[in-house]
Amino acid sequence: MSTSDSPASSTEAYAAVEKASRSSRGTLYAPSVLERAAELLTDMWAAGERHGVTAPEWAWAVDLAGGALDVVSRRYERPEKERTNVSPSRTARRTGTAFTPARPSPATPPPARRPARPAGSARAVAGSGSG
Repeated sequence: MSTSDSPASSTEAYAAVEKASRSSRGTLYAPSVLERAAELLTDMWAAGERHGVTAPEWAWAVDLAGGALDVVSRRYERPEKERTNVSPSRTARRTGTAFTPARPSPATPPPARRPARPAGSARAVAGSGSG
C-alpha cells in the first residue's frame, strides 16, 4: 500500500482542503468537490514524498490544499463566454428590447383611460336586460 492510498493521508488531505474551503470568502463547496480536491492533494503529497518533500514542508512555500481546491472547483464554474459585465441598459440598446419591472414604479404614470361609452351604445343596450 502506497502512502497516497493510506486512510490517514486521505483524512489529513480532506481536513486540509476543508480548512482551505473555510478561508474562501463566501464560497460554499459541494462535498464531492472537497473529496476530489483531497484526492488531488493526496497525490501531490505522494509526488513530493518521492522527491524527499514531506507534506508539512509544502506549507513553507505554497498552499497546496487551497490550490487543489481552486483547480478542482474551477471545473464547475460557468465558462467565461457566458459571463458579461455589460449593463442591462446597454444590452437593451444593442438588442432593441427594454427590461421592464414586473410592477410599475411609483414614478410611472398610470396608463391612459379609454373614454366612457355613451349610454345609447350597443353594449349598454345589450347589457340593460330589456329586449
